[in-house]
Amino acid sequence: DEGAKRLLTVMRVDDKTVNTIKRDAPASAKLSLLAEQAAMLQQQAQNALSEAEVNCHLFEVAGRITCKLVPGTMYYHYTQHGEEVISRIADDDWDNYDEYHGKYLYDWDHTFRRQPLVNEKQHEDAEPVMRMLMLPHVPETPTTPGSMANAESSKKPKLDTGEITGGAVLNRFGTPTHVHGKA
Repeated sequence: DEGAKRLLTVMRVDDKTVNTIKRDAPASAKLSLLAEQAAMLQQQAQNALSEAEVNCHLFEVAGRITCKLVPGTMYYHYTQHGEEVISRIADDDWDNYDEYHGKYLYDWDHTFRRQPLVNEKQHEDAEPVMRMLMLPHVPETPTTPGSMANAESSKKPKLDTGEITGGAVLNRFGTPTHVHGKA
């Protein structure tokens, strides 16, 4: 597998280990997955560096025009009369600029976050982790009628009445509680 080969090359393992991995399909698959994850981390690191450069540049622009940055506010980056500026005035409300560079949210962590333009589509790989977190949890679907009955019975809470004595009942948290008026 190509991903496994790349990872093994980076790790600088010997030929014996490479041959062992080639014969072990599960190990090769795990290494391929790790190689993909390493590539994704590398891309995220590159994105973080790019964002840091943009932040630094926008802070320099804001410092030249002595504007107070307010977290939670949208800022618009322009070139006006040959000089870069940031403004709270949106590009569709103002046409006295030479070039429009983008729309940024000055977030509560004091960083600028580029906002997509109206006609700009979000990158599909922008936040793969967030997309995965938003997927609903779907339990395994039983395939046979017998396994469906087992699945239904496993959903019902199991009561261990061996430890409950007297007038004790289980509360909604599954812990024994005593009913008033009973001994």
